[in-house]
Amino acid sequence: MRRKSVLIGMGVLFLLASLTPLKAGNIDPNFLYRLQNLSDDTVVSALVFMSDQVNTSALETSLLYPKRLPRKERHAKIIKALQAKARETQRPILTQLQYLKEEGKVKEFKSFWISNVIYVKAKPSVIRSLAQRVDVAIIYEDVPIKNIEPVSVKPSTQKTHNVEGGIQDINAPQLWAMGVTGAGRLVSHLDTGVDGDHPALHDRWRGLQPGVTPDEAWFDPVTNTTYPFDSGSHGTHTMGTMCGRAGSDTIGVAPDALWISAGVIDRVDIPTTIQDAIAAFQWIADPDGDPNTIDDVPDVCSNSWGLSPIYHSQYTYPCDTLFWDYIDNCEAAGVVVVFAAGNEGPDAQTLRTPADRASTLTKSF
Repeated sequence: MRRKSVLIGMGVLFLLASLTPLKAGNIDPNFLYRLQNLSDDTVVSALVFMSDQVNTSALETSLLYPKRLPRKERHAKIIKALQAKARETQRPILTQLQYLKEEGKVKEFKSFWISNVIYVKAKPSVIRSLAQRVDVAIIYEDVPIKNIEPVSVKPSTQKTHNVEGGIQDINAPQLWAMGVTGAGRLVSHLDTGVDGDHPALHDRWRGLQPGVTPDEAWFDPVTNTTYPFDSGSHGTHTMGTMCGRAGSDTIGVAPDALWISAGVIDRVDIPTTIQDAIAAFQWIADPDGDPNTIDDVPDVCSNSWGLSPIYHSQYTYPCDTLFWDYIDNCEAAGVVVVFAAGNEGPDAQTLRTPADRASTLTKSF
């Protein structure tokens, strides 16, 4: 009889378990630890990753095989799929957040589609309650992102004569002789910005092209400027490395390319965070907001920023997956994403994330 009661009891527990919703979302351990030490009077910024994400890898494969669709068609299908997923799955949680905002528990929130993510600035109790939703996969803290500083800065002892030395070292002139100069291509980056009046870059800012509006050639979600400027000097330097040319002096690898930029890294006294990078990648993937056009979409996006598993261990760890989805989706939309290895080696774990992850030989390297 006792054995029968035990079996019945186990059956009831199994039934209850089967009726219980699937495991709700998690909070990143580092973020959870911080939340536990905060009063509910404080406000924290979080990134809420939804459970239902577009399988862009499978979608991209279906667009390439057996018949390889042109880049323009692939771009349109990827962007529309990402936007549809966010639109269809975020409605319930956005409604909840609006109610909570009216109650004063949420300060602000923003929906993204480049990855199915919602930025939320709210009280810790709200973040914990959102993690209990079955449509939420994981919640990360929206932490500051950092530029990779040079080891040292000193004036060059060399003069540029026609072609800068580093460009010669990588044999770029041989490619130029074959006609590969960047002509007809578009480059971009996420950095401190670009000095739009710099003589080596000014005339090839895409925003000067006929019919192009400034907001599809320069992205500044921090202060909403409409003309490119550099809050430091790093972004002008790295854009110069990509396509700089002043008269007969060539300092860039692709001197005939046009450029666009997102000024979202190290904005001096204004903190920039992961959500600024997400917004920038979303813009990079479709600068003019029309999925059916492709002339506005850059061929490459260069990055020299990240979080160090050594110096920012309170926020990240090696090969942190936080950045992966929106980088992969940006690439699926047709933009090659490149990250600098940085200046902090050569010891183990000195690559910053997301530069410490390469998905294939040709993606996000």
